[in-house]
Amino acid sequence: MNRLPQTIRAGESRTFSIAGVRFRVEREAGGGAGLRLPGSYGPFSIGQTGGPVDAEIRIASRAEIEPVSGPLLYESHCQWSAVRAGETTAFQFHHPPTGVLYSQAIVQPDFSRAEILFSENAWNRLASTGPEIRAWELPYPLDQLLVVPVLALRGAVLLHACGAAVSNRALVFAGHSGDGKTTLAGLLSREGARLLSDERVAVRKTERGFVAFGTPWPGEGDVVSSDAHPLAGMFVLRKAALHALGSASPSLAAELLARAIVPYYLPEVAARILEVFSQLAVSVPFRELHFSRSPGLTSLLFEAA
Repeated sequence: MNRLPQTIRAGESRTFSIAGVRFRVEREAGGGAGLRLPGSYGPFSIGQTGGPVDAEIRIASRAEIEPVSGPLLYESHCQWSAVRAGETTAFQFHHPPTGVLYSQAIVQPDFSRAEILFSENAWNRLASTGPEIRAWELPYPLDQLLVVPVLALRGAVLLHACGAAVSNRALVFAGHSGDGKTTLAGLLSREGARLLSDERVAVRKTERGFVAFGTPWPGEGDVVSSDAHPLAGMFVLRKAALHALGSASPSLAAELLARAIVPYYLPEVAARILEVFSQLAVSVPFRELHFSRSPGLTSLLFEAA
């Protein structure tokens, strides 16, 4: 689906709601390039509202940015690392071939505020389109690095999962890469189910119980929805020759947790996610879903919804 990018110009702000958690993104005033977010964020935008938010993310640029030193929390061995800097956490992004630091995010301990800095000189040196910077783009996966802790501290977890609504109840199908999330999403869509996502689903405990939410991070099927539905079940995906539902088993919690996005380098956040999973295990049925490419899957799932 062709979606227009979300551009936040200098001096502007925009608020997004993901799993009922509000994030305000503000571009520093004073001219210069704006911030361009993928079009998948469009359904989650609630405009330039000035009301209360759960987290504020400020975007700025400088000619150069200095690396932050401190205890190393995490090293991706690709392009980013997390460093403890006093009470704050710093995410630092380096260009893999050259090691040049081109972006950095400094985050407060409760993740309610973050400042993202871009290095103008580094960006110009690395860009292939010339010296003019038309718009900054968040390096992957910085948006999720900032959003996941805020969600977790408010009772939500983000999973590698396909999500769909059957009988107005959400079913979440968790799987690693290659487990068939995109294939499953296609099967469900062709049989009339309303999809929440084919790659990332958020699950949050609310006053109404657990609810599943679509997110702005699609997979190969490019499925994006800001819808939310009461959660009726969670499944571990298994490819098979025939469709079949396994019996409900809380012991699948470990497998579902392995398919969640858990920043273990942030102990308080990780502990909160584990707490949410312990509540899920006694509130929502956990099952295996054995599925094939044949039709008839949605009718089987009606009993789970």
